[in-house]
Amino acid sequence: WPLASDDPTTGSWRESRAKALTRRYLEHSPTALLCMLVVDVDHHDTLLRALEEPRGHAMPTWIAESPTGRGHVGWILEAPVCRTDSARIAPMRYAARVEEGLRRSLDGDMGYAGLLTKNPLHEHWATTWGTDHLYSLGQLAESLGELMPRSLPRRAV
Repeated sequence: WPLASDDPTTGSWRESRAKALTRRYLEHSPTALLCMLVVDVDHHDTLLRALEEPRGHAMPTWIAESPTGRGHVGWILEAPVCRTDSARIAPMRYAARVEEGLRRSLDGDMGYAGLLTKNPLHEHWATTWGTDHLYSLGQLAESLGELMPRSLPRRAV
């Protein structure tokens, strides 16, 4: 039962998967697992940033743009990262570093919480489908090259 909404300013609610897929915004990964990395791009040229050559990142799985050109870019992981209290910390830190590298490569929004994303299946967004390849964190990190951070700050700036 993912969180979903048509307007996040009015709130979001848990709904069945079938109903959530009809909403403009939805939770891209369940609470316990990170299945997809998503970057929020607050620029009018999201599609160009995601697909231009040479890219500083792997080909995205999807790009969902609003009419203003702002959008979300997503990469689906081949193996989800566990993020429960009993999960190993190293994979979660590695996933956070990869996500930060992807954000840097697109000059994405540093304040994006990552809870709700534009539903790429909704007709309100102009969705461009990239590759159907499922990525490992290592593949995404390798594609980032120098944009991959060695570490993340211990405290939020």
